[in-house]
Amino acid sequence: MILGVIFAALLVVVFAYGVYESLDYPLLAQVFPFWISLVTLVMAVAQCVTEARNFHLRIEDVQADFVDLAPDRSLPPDVVYRRALGYLLWILGLYAGIWITGFVIAITAFLFSFLRWEAKLNWPNALYLAGGGFIFVLGISWIMTLHWPEGLIQEWSELPWPLG
Repeated sequence: MILGVIFAALLVVVFAYGVYESLDYPLLAQVFPFWISLVTLVMAVAQCVTEARNFHLRIEDVQADFVDLAPDRSLPPDVVYRRALGYLLWILGLYAGIWITGFVIAITAFLFSFLRWEAKLNWPNALYLAGGGFIFVLGISWIMTLHWPEGLIQEWSELPWPLG
């Protein structure tokens, strides 16, 4: 499908610009955006080549609707749309949580909530994994001296280091 080729080419342009733009940053500020842009540029080029080859050869069986995974045709469309809407609401809830509570609190609450209610993990496992995610975010922010986005709560009150 020509839309796949166009989208992949657009991604190549976006990530190439990311690599180009990150070269002007100071060395320490350049590490994260440069390598993320470079790795995703390589993957976008590979995807663009694959899409162009499939379009050129007119391989229709490779396409599985608009995703890479084969869709489950046994599910009724209303169930598929309900699940997609549910995941969209999870993501929007994460964004709202970041806006209100800040990144560190929101990502920890999101991990716990998603693992507990969507993945249906039991309470101890959900707590352990969310705690591991919290420790990972703290470790990354300490090692790389990152300042995560703050929310409305941090504007109203002074919270200790990992939370504010």
